Amino acid sequence: MGYLPTTNLGISAIKTELVNGSNSLNTLAADAGVGAAMSNFRGYRLPPATITMTQNAGGIWDGCNFHDTWCELSSTDPDFNTIQAFYSPGGFTTNTERGNNEGTFLTFGGGTVTTSVHGRYSVTVYNTFGPVYAGVCTYIYISIIVNAAEVASGVPVYGDYKTISYTFTATPGANYNIECNVNY
Repeated sequence: MGYLPTTNLGISAIKTELVNGSNSLNTLAADAGVGAAMSNFRGYRLPPATITMTQNAGGIWDGCNFHDTWCELSSTDPDFNTIQAFYSPGGFTTNTERGNNEGTFLTFGGGTVTTSVHGRYSVTVYNTFGPVYAGVCTYIYISIIVNAAEVASGVPVYGDYKTISYTFTATPGANYNIECNVNY
């Protein structure tokens, strides 16, 4: 859908774009910050949220003997298309940044990607690590940090994968800096 149409615009399209259930033009206009006239919504788009996702270096075969790490997100883009994560432990055959879903997926060596999501839609971030085999490491800690605040964490179990996740509703026009970390 994207921007609201310039012709044949109706309350239903405005409600969808704003993710607002009201049938009142006054309420919808106040929510969008525009005057209460249908013409003010022609070509309108709720500002998307921008997500910059960073993963620290992972997948290093050292004394810890772990296999891989990956960071990914699921949400809805500004045009109402689904952004789907690839979560599938052990199912990846590539260790290059951005995988097969550029902008929503990081794996193996660290890196950064940026994507836009629809404001007011749910975003779920996943940080997966594993499997961990017996080795020198005795403690491995994974975390998700959003705008400098830790929001999820966990300690992997030897011989298995560990996934942590965090879900939030994107704020229109906001910028989110998400870090998926592995410390050992």
